[in-house]
Amino acid sequence: MKVLIVNTSQQTGGAAIAASRLNKALGSEVESRMLVRDALPGTDDAVSLRGSWRHKARFVYERGVVWLNNGMRRDNLFSIDIANVGEDITRLPEFVEADIIHLHWINQGMLSLDGIAKILKSGKPVVWTMHDMWPFTGICHYAEECKRYMSQCCHCPQLNGYGRRADLSWRTFCKKKQVYSQAPIVFVGCSGWIASQARKSALLTGHKVTNIPNPIDTGVFAPDDKIKSRSALGLDPDKNYILFMAMKVADPRKGFSLLCDSLKLWGLKYPSTAAKTELLVVGRNAGTLYSGLGMPV
Repeated sequence: MKVLIVNTSQQTGGAAIAASRLNKALGSEVESRMLVRDALPGTDDAVSLRGSWRHKARFVYERGVVWLNNGMRRDNLFSIDIANVGEDITRLPEFVEADIIHLHWINQGMLSLDGIAKILKSGKPVVWTMHDMWPFTGICHYAEECKRYMSQCCHCPQLNGYGRRADLSWRTFCKKKQVYSQAPIVFVGCSGWIASQARKSALLTGHKVTNIPNPIDTGVFAPDDKIKSRSALGLDPDKNYILFMAMKVADPRKGFSLLCDSLKLWGLKYPSTAAKTELLVVGRNAGTLYSGLGMPV
């Protein structure tokens, strides 16, 4: 069996890392290949699409359409994808040879909705692992408090929108509905929560939705001796440590500000314990979010 895993990037972002780990895990049982737009230089683990200038042009064009439909404002410019342009991968030998197509995060000019329609029309079984809500909403990656995707997206709160027929979310929702009707897709949520939300979407009616957690290499991610590990990392064996990790620490959805608020309250209530505690942060864009926290970071 030959599996083709499709993701925009090979390593940038959580979806890319999860897809790369899955590719490696599947490789021990079946023939698995990864097709990406942005590959790591000098790697043999993924097949990269050619024509970098075309990828940039598609990305800019898609952002331009979003910008115009957003009243020429930058608000939520990168929280929205419309998949109006992308690569036709059905002509590639890697696609032709594959028995199963496994889509992951395919936005920002990697695949268009028309390209996904061609994939479905090929007759090959398609599995789509959902790393956010975009596969079952109109245009957003996270719907926040909006529930319109359960019936039909329109008047998107993430757009500085206009009337229904001019609403980019409504048009993209209708396009997705038409594309998904081409053939059955198995949608996989990498968490129970996202699978439960997907089952409520009007777009996925009639499609199978299941939950499969992301794989990890338990030979790498395994318990070890705490004292030895702290020594290797230069950490104090007598301190308490709290670890926070996120690709973008400043992203409100990651909850770093909630953690800081909680730690401030905890420090007031248990000052002696807090005095021996340090917060470890792994990720980008933390900025000054932890100023005034009252403990080492």
